[in-house]
Amino acid sequence: MSPKLDSRKSGTSNRKQHQPINDISVQFNGLYARVARKARVDASFVSRVARGQRTSDKVERVLVRELEFLHAELGKLLKKGSRR
Repeated sequence: MSPKLDSRKSGTSNRKQHQPINDISVQFNGLYARVARKARVDASFVSRVARGQRTSDKVERVLVRELEFLHAELGKLLKKGSRR
């Protein structure tokens, strides 16, 4: 019997549990928490602003700044990765 089958029988798995990629709100929790800290509001409020359910100029400014930062950082990583 393979180790994988044994681990399934015991109820454990060697695989990490991941959130579904299509649950976008889960993917942005870290971003919303950072924006909330910088804007001094609750992360759930940031989420509602991002979805268009609420408005806040301050939260929108911080959110755009964080998204621009992430975009720039991802661009650097992609350029660095293409040089290998």
